[in-house]
Amino acid sequence: MTTTATAPLAQDVKVISLVGSAHVVSHFFQLALPPLFPILKDDLGVSYTALGLLSTVFFVTSGIAQPAMGFLVDRIGARRVLITGISLLGLSFLLMGLLPTYPAFIVLSAIAGIGNSVFHPADYSILTSSVSESRLGRAYSVHTVGGNVGWTLAPIVMIAMATTIGWQYAMVTIGAAGLALAGFLTWQGSLLRDESDAHRGHDATSEDGQPTSRFSFLFNVAILASFVFFVFLAMGQFGIQSFSVTALNTIYGVDLALAGSALTLYLAVSALGTIAGGFTADRVQDPGKIVAVTFIFTAAVFIAMGGLELPFWVMFGGFGLTGFAMGTAMPSRDLIVRRATPPGATGRVFGFVYSGLDVGGTVAPVVIGAFMDAGQPSWLFYAVAMMIIASAASVLVVRQRTGGAGR
Repeated sequence: MTTTATAPLAQDVKVISLVGSAHVVSHFFQLALPPLFPILKDDLGVSYTALGLLSTVFFVTSGIAQPAMGFLVDRIGARRVLITGISLLGLSFLLMGLLPTYPAFIVLSAIAGIGNSVFHPADYSILTSSVSESRLGRAYSVHTVGGNVGWTLAPIVMIAMATTIGWQYAMVTIGAAGLALAGFLTWQGSLLRDESDAHRGHDATSEDGQPTSRFSFLFNVAILASFVFFVFLAMGQFGIQSFSVTALNTIYGVDLALAGSALTLYLAVSALGTIAGGFTADRVQDPGKIVAVTFIFTAAVFIAMGGLELPFWVMFGGFGLTGFAMGTAMPSRDLIVRRATPPGATGRVFGFVYSGLDVGGTVAPVVIGAFMDAGQPSWLFYAVAMMIIASAASVLVVRQRTGGAGR
């Protein structure tokens, strides 16, 4: 991994803001279409199942392309890949507004998915090489929160624009905004260093200084354990986000709005925890310990939520506690992957490891959905707890392989 020298605060803030803005846009585009489904159903003359397929095409394409984009980041540079990805997203949604047919939407959703696949490998490569070592935890926290902001804004903005200027103009507008951001990042490109700048012409090396294959990271136990960590983390997170409202509604008989407020609390407090976690990660020399402690605490709370007959207000508070704890761990999570990454391999390692989120997100709904179908909604909390414990165990493997404390 690259050790970044201390840079002026103003420069770090600019880099973090630029990369954070790109992450906001990526998550905004991820949820730009679903709020418009009721309108698109009539205008495109298709079913909700067909519209749901658009999101499936987007995310499957993104998940498949992400590891390849990691290699491309290390090969030609994160700046080029990031700007190209944003351009593809912007162009795809702009053309959706200009070509309002379902076949066009399918093709453009696939292209947009390829554009979406660049952000994890490119963003982390830039942050790791451009931001001062002492501020990386906060940089990662802003990056994570930026994604949550994009998800939050998408339904609000898209519905507001669709009802005022029409959905086609709304798509053209956000597409043009994406292209404008790509242009702005091109203008500010000198600030966005990445590992390809520092290692161009040099392959990654092993600890004894010998050249290694571009695929050698696939045999690195710490990196494989990081991938497993993200698989189980995604299963736990998607389990809570997808089924907690249904579980609370079934267990307590509360209406969906009240049950949904618990999930809203979880997500909102998680964002606050991520900000706090950025400061913590920059001060504590052992990110693996932070993740392990917060995850074990979270799992214990979820087990209590599933096994004890708790009043709803206590369950509500449990969602707040677990959301904050999980958020606190997120910047340290990224530092753990960074520590396991060989020099010159940030793009492909982050691209591979973060594809675990797509794997976990694909598996979790099926597994936990079976519990719900079996009439056992409380098992949701047990299942999520076990997934989080598995994530913590994976972190301890990474921590042991990378030397524990110290950067």
